[in-house]
Amino acid sequence: MRLTFQTLVRGVVTALIVSVILASTAVTAQAQKGGTAAGPTFGSVDVGQILNESKARQRDVAELNELVATLRGVMQQLVESGARFLTDDRIKTLAGLYEKKAPTEADKKAIADLENQAAAKSADKRRLENTASPTDEQKKQYTDLTDSEQKGQQALKNVNDDFAKRVDAREVELTNKTVTIIKGIVAKVAQDKGLSVVFDSKVAVYTANDITADVIKQINK
Repeated sequence: MRLTFQTLVRGVVTALIVSVILASTAVTAQAQKGGTAAGPTFGSVDVGQILNESKARQRDVAELNELVATLRGVMQQLVESGARFLTDDRIKTLAGLYEKKAPTEADKKAIADLENQAAAKSADKRRLENTASPTDEQKKQYTDLTDSEQKGQQALKNVNDDFAKRVDAREVELTNKTVTIIKGIVAKVAQDKGLSVVFDSKVAVYTANDITADVIKQINK
């Protein structure tokens, strides 16, 4: 059984248009010159480049990589410990214990107890498989263990799926936070430069006011 996750860093901003409506800034600038308000001044920003070069995004990716490594390790321990012979609740309990970075002595004892339960059932199943002429009781016991194992396999798959959802949810949370910060800095840089609207460079073929470098400089302060 192999733990698989969706790609960690997706193109979350593939065609994002960052619209910074700063009409009041343009009016103020014109008023200071004694003129009338001019039309909108356009700028562009490469959001993808900003995400790639942002220290905040790099920290996000490092956190996600660490989370994936931790959860992959938990899944490996569950498989190797024979947790498939445990009930759904006990598998979840064991997963939670494995995930702890600093388990207590009580945690370690609980882990050992659950691993011993799984090992005992696994040994019983192997013994029954090697029984030449099993009794009816032994046949029933073997059937029960097989059913338990199959349910445990499904429970492990559910844990795996839950882990993948956790990674995806955390990725979305971190990405939204970083994009919000970027949009705020884009607005500030645009205002400082008297820009009315800023487009993602993916949708703006050309503008004379590319503020990508300025935004990267600000976000990495």
